[in-house]
Amino acid sequence: MKNVLNVEFAKCGISFLSSVGFLLLFGCAMPPSGFSPSEQSALSASLSDPSDLVQVRSVFKREVERTPLVRDVVFHNEPGEVRYLEYTDPSNGKSNVVQLTSLLPDSIIVSYSPEGAYTYPAWKVSYTEYVQLHQYYWLSSTWSQTDAENVARALKILVLDARHELDGILATNLGKFKETCQSWHSLQEKPPMPEEAQRHKVLAENAFRENDMDKATDEYMNALKIYPCWPEGQHNVASILGDTGWYTGAIAHMKYYLELVPNASYSQADRDKIIIWQDKMGR
Repeated sequence: MKNVLNVEFAKCGISFLSSVGFLLLFGCAMPPSGFSPSEQSALSASLSDPSDLVQVRSVFKREVERTPLVRDVVFHNEPGEVRYLEYTDPSNGKSNVVQLTSLLPDSIIVSYSPEGAYTYPAWKVSYTEYVQLHQYYWLSSTWSQTDAENVARALKILVLDARHELDGILATNLGKFKETCQSWHSLQEKPPMPEEAQRHKVLAENAFRENDMDKATDEYMNALKIYPCWPEGQHNVASILGDTGWYTGAIAHMKYYLELVPNASYSQADRDKIIIWQDKMGR
């Protein structure tokens, strides 16, 4: 599973979004911090007002494009799709992407970098993505403290908005999954796995034994596209995704599994995993 995002695994194991990658800027270790409860409430409340979001995007675009390696910020906010932003790095002309749902909201902080022998003084906005827990930052010597704080607030609102949209997508997909497997539930004798799905199952299990988690995930997902009502496959792919930090996909597939076998002897342990994964996502 190369260059795949969490939400790709939220499409009921049938269809998935194309990957959009991560924004990788200036790795830098920062202490975790967050906004006050009252500020968090205000940010969350603003998500219900589209005009506020338009203003937030405008502020974010204006200020981030003042940094050295960001130009032409574009927001992708199509209804029913994962929200992300794209920009051009003027140093190489390459397009880069920020998958907003992967950012930890409380990791978005403002700090000051003093002048050094080879650097200008600058205000920085840092953030962490939860898949591999890398920390990154934007900085600009033209920013005031207020400018940096505006960027941090805007970024947090964009992250919260993207997560809100993703919650709706996941809820819709869970409903579709229930419909897809409703007749499977009613069958006393479950149908055999289709031959092509069986082939992907064999390849997935072999890849897992060889510790090739990318291939194991890909093959499990291919099997589930053909045979989504396969409990073991849903559980196995959820476990792999959870172990490798792709928590949104892990949660989605574990919920699918629990829909298929809600009374399994270890189902409570699997529900506990969902709680742990949600915590790691900053939920």
